[in-house]
Amino acid sequence: MLSRRMLIAGMALGLSICGAAGANAEELPDLPPSAVHIGEVCTSGQLIKVGLAAGNKLIVRANSGLRIGGGLCSKPLVLEAVPWVGAVYEDCQAGRTDAHSIVPQVKGWCLRDNFDNLTFGCELHPSHPDEAVELFYCQGNEIVSSTLYRGSMSFRPTNSGQVQPVNILPLESYLSGVVPREVPAKFHPEALRAMTCVARSYTLTHLGQHRAQGFDLCDSVHCQVYGGLAGESAIVNDLVSKSAGQVLVYGGKPIDATYHAVCGGWGAAPQDVWAGRAALPYLQARTDIVQDSRTARLANLNGKVADCFVEKTDKQGRKQLVLSEAEKSWRDFIDNPPQAYCGQATRFRWRKAYEAPDLLRRLRVSLPYMLGVKENALGSRLDIRVSKRAPGGRVMELVIATELGELRLGGDKVRWLTSGGRIGAEGLQSSFFYVTKEGQQIVFRGCGWGHGVGLCQEGAQGRALSGQSAEQILQHYYPGVSLQRYR
Repeated sequence: MLSRRMLIAGMALGLSICGAAGANAEELPDLPPSAVHIGEVCTSGQLIKVGLAAGNKLIVRANSGLRIGGGLCSKPLVLEAVPWVGAVYEDCQAGRTDAHSIVPQVKGWCLRDNFDNLTFGCELHPSHPDEAVELFYCQGNEIVSSTLYRGSMSFRPTNSGQVQPVNILPLESYLSGVVPREVPAKFHPEALRAMTCVARSYTLTHLGQHRAQGFDLCDSVHCQVYGGLAGESAIVNDLVSKSAGQVLVYGGKPIDATYHAVCGGWGAAPQDVWAGRAALPYLQARTDIVQDSRTARLANLNGKVADCFVEKTDKQGRKQLVLSEAEKSWRDFIDNPPQAYCGQATRFRWRKAYEAPDLLRRLRVSLPYMLGVKENALGSRLDIRVSKRAPGGRVMELVIATELGELRLGGDKVRWLTSGGRIGAEGLQSSFFYVTKEGQQIVFRGCGWGHGVGLCQEGAQGRALSGQSAEQILQHYYPGVSLQRYR
């Protein structure tokens, strides 16, 4: 890093002062023994930048030291974001300090290390290629968590005053940290092989999803769950190596290999889940039913938008809403599940019940965020119903009615009604559900986990156990694709 007297954006550390604990060196907490050899997965190929969770205070180390620019830092490096106000010289020439045409004052954040150096960002590598970089998250001088990573690391301050770490590593090494976090390593080898090719294809078609933040993909469910070296499995590493470069291709290009955990017996098409998404021939609402007498009737519903209620007039001439025949069929599908390839999954069917005041409280948080309405747009009395279903049974329109009026929303975002309008553990498992009122409770009954588009991970496992190969599994979930070697 640079001394406190000078800051240059993007400049890396490259000096020997890190080799000795100088007067300003911060005392480190007790660190556990470090790993030495991490083994090979694949050291060649396209590099992926993975954004990890940002932290207030990070410690980085490698057993034989860290290569930073042209220098070696033999001790662990502590990084924090600190406020900074200073000048940015737009046309400084050859190190001259008297050749600036513009010297604006800029307020922001920079990184400070435990040797009292400042920088706007740095990139570092383990001194030995067979070593991991170890990243520690701290609160004060207490270590909260740590993880080992292959490849190199870069660090920059965020706009909120945290340190943003980015793991830079080859595509195949990245997959070794993804696949065992997306599916259990104990899955059947054919299911794992299929998942490996799907994750590789997904990666290539979603690179740059976080470009504005300085990396390609994040390490969470927003992109793909990535656990670094700690998430790896010897079985998966072997499958990754043997399938290196294999991707799913349609029309000569890698496909958008979307996937999810459990379809509940019936998948979805992207245009029925996400507003504005185009239909794709290889992403369809596919059934995972093994055998059921209702399959033909449900297949007839598939491909059509279904109204859940119809208006009828009773003998007294009063109009009322009653369940449509299509809605009765989908509710029967939820309540009386068929034999399906994903039927052994714990979230194959689910139920969530809320006291009305609790649900209303949750909606007052989520709906302003999701629909832009004011919190007081919701009254005190609440009625919720699914009014339209997309082909494949998922919610296309949900009506939320109070004495102040009705609000409508649909698609996959209905899952986040109960989690503040954002992806979270408190959300509903899927958008494949119906709602009833039972006493003082509002009850959601549904099936599956996730958006339902593309490969069903639990379904792939069920198919593999029934004797299907990875190629057969992939052809079912992505009809018309071919498996080719990516160069």
